[in-house]
Amino acid sequence: MSEHKHQHVEFQFGDKASGLIDERARWKLALNLIEGTHNMPDSFIGKLRNTLRDLLSQAIPRHQRSYTKWKILQAISPFLGKREKAGFAAEGMKTLQKEGQMVTATVDGELAGAGGFLQIGTHPTDGKPVFAMQRGSVFPKFRGRGIGSQLMKLRQFEIQRIQPDAHILMETKTQRVKQWCISHGYREIPFEEVIRFHGGKTNADELLELQKQGWTGFLLSPEKKED
Repeated sequence: MSEHKHQHVEFQFGDKASGLIDERARWKLALNLIEGTHNMPDSFIGKLRNTLRDLLSQAIPRHQRSYTKWKILQAISPFLGKREKAGFAAEGMKTLQKEGQMVTATVDGELAGAGGFLQIGTHPTDGKPVFAMQRGSVFPKFRGRGIGSQLMKLRQFEIQRIQPDAHILMETKTQRVKQWCISHGYREIPFEEVIRFHGGKTNADELLELQKQGWTGFLLSPEKKED
């Protein structure tokens, strides 16, 4: 612990944060998300990723694309290796940089972790915007210092600054993140609601499979914001 005392941790927002995440950093973060090893995609995977992106942009309404892409990846996931999964995760992070906002953490100038958020729609009952926090990742050597918790808290505060009446959505299968959500006033919601927020529909078999994988949704509504 003593070796960490004098290390300087900084957090960056918006364009400054996004500027720290180039192609190589996206791959490192993506690989960290799936706990893989660093391999760049070959031409086949690049073409597959681009084809999927083009088909989604042409055929699927924008508010349904993230869910549709997720459904496709769920279907083909058993046939993908770590390299291929990381390729799609990196592509998703690139989209998040373009359509949402990033928050990054650096330790003595070195990228330690990142996470993003974007508006995915409006709440069906009150019409208020729904923002999703996505792709939070802290590299192993920087874990245990509260950086991941701080990235979640800063993203929440930044959403509330931009849109004070927003609902904030988090979907996760990580126990640590679940505990953080509960301790910060989020309420657990059925995963079927999470999918609806992303513009999708699902059936009972799919929901059962998601539950087996440990997926849980949490929502922080405007009336439950922290002081």
